[in-house]
Amino acid sequence: MNNLTTKKQLPTSASSVLIIEGENLHFNSNKPFLERQGFEVFQAFDEDKAKDIINKNRPDILVVDVTLPEKNVVNLYQRLRAEFKGPIIVLTNNPTEKLQVEAFGVGIDDYLIKPVSTAILQVRIESLIRRAKQPLNNDLVNKVQVGDIILFPLAQKCEVNNKGVHLSTFEFRLLGLLLANVGKIMSRDSIYKTLLGREYNGEERTVDVRVSKLRDKLANVGLEHAKIETVWGKGYILNEIAA
Repeated sequence: MNNLTTKKQLPTSASSVLIIEGENLHFNSNKPFLERQGFEVFQAFDEDKAKDIINKNRPDILVVDVTLPEKNVVNLYQRLRAEFKGPIIVLTNNPTEKLQVEAFGVGIDDYLIKPVSTAILQVRIESLIRRAKQPLNNDLVNKVQVGDIILFPLAQKCEVNNKGVHLSTFEFRLLGLLLANVGKIMSRDSIYKTLLGREYNGEERTVDVRVSKLRDKLANVGLEHAKIETVWGKGYILNEIAA
């Protein structure tokens, strides 16, 4: 089986998508559809080839459509996140809340239950790519500091007490949004609209899981002088704590 399907020539400015699929999937219509919409599309049918494409071609986004037992597929998501810092979308037949929470916990950016229309997939891809490429704030391009948290937006780096913190693209932008609005409650709806380009449906736990994961990462490097707090029924707020 060919592990990589080559794509037609497109302008170098085209956004690029890597579709990772399981071997037993039938022909996937997403690839030709996305190519018709102007995307540069790569395709891989195993993890090694996917990593090779990530390293050589640096796609803008991953679309993962792989059927595995829950534990194995979450481990796959985690390994892909370690290799790839951009947005990752999962397409799956598994609607269980536990798996969704675990997927978001390891850094997946969007989780879509199949069947998913090609039009919806395109909108989600475009939204995540657009937000990943936008600067956090035109006034905050060099360095942002609140308490012992320092963000370097241009370098996509985060430090706490001079220790580097490894953040996914979504976590970095989430933290940047909270830092830019220190002392202000950020509603779930405003976070969804700003970072995911869609309205909060009142049930999805994407942001809740990401905030929890972000808190854990910051706590693990000794964060003391800033705190992300939950405002029940409203959203989240980042407050600076005096030394």
